[in-house]
Amino acid sequence: MLLPQYHQGTFAPPLINQHLYVSYQPPTFGRFGREKMRLQVQIGTECIVVPYEEEETVHEIALKAVAKIRRLRPRLLSSKADIPYHEVRRTVGNSLLDPEDKAGDVLKDGDSVILVVHQNETEEEKEKQRQVELETARITLKTLDKPRRIRFDFEPPMDFPQIEKPTKLLVLDGESLLPADLVQCERGECIIQVANSLD
Repeated sequence: MLLPQYHQGTFAPPLINQHLYVSYQPPTFGRFGREKMRLQVQIGTECIVVPYEEEETVHEIALKAVAKIRRLRPRLLSSKADIPYHEVRRTVGNSLLDPEDKAGDVLKDGDSVILVVHQNETEEEKEKQRQVELETARITLKTLDKPRRIRFDFEPPMDFPQIEKPTKLLVLDGESLLPADLVQCERGECIIQVANSLD
């Protein structure tokens, strides 16, 4: 190590490899005497960084995150909420964290978690919503799959009393008319309907 050198009354810091200055930043220690760690917390559409210590519980960290987001982005939180949050999940793997676990046992420095503050954003509520959407889609598909009944007034012409009532519907959409469709129309087997887009 080089000794400090004085040049015209100024102090030059010691050099390493003639280019890099020696610098040292002491670690920050928390109330338990250990180095503080950082956790990235997503609340709704916002992400914040919350310092924590290994001995703190997940619940304590969640409360700190809620207090911080309430101060920075109060609109993200409901003012009438009795419970400050509903669940905490790891971003990677979507694992549900137990609020009573110590942070040092389940988290690492720099981890990311999702803090759910609204009931409708919990995984349980999302699953209920998915089931409702699936049931709605199933009912819609079932109704679309049913054959449509054609109801109309039909009186056979006097000249051709042997003509039977048509039982098929031919929708003219301007794209899918086939020669076989024209033959069915000529035989009187179809009723012609113009598609809504052509009205």
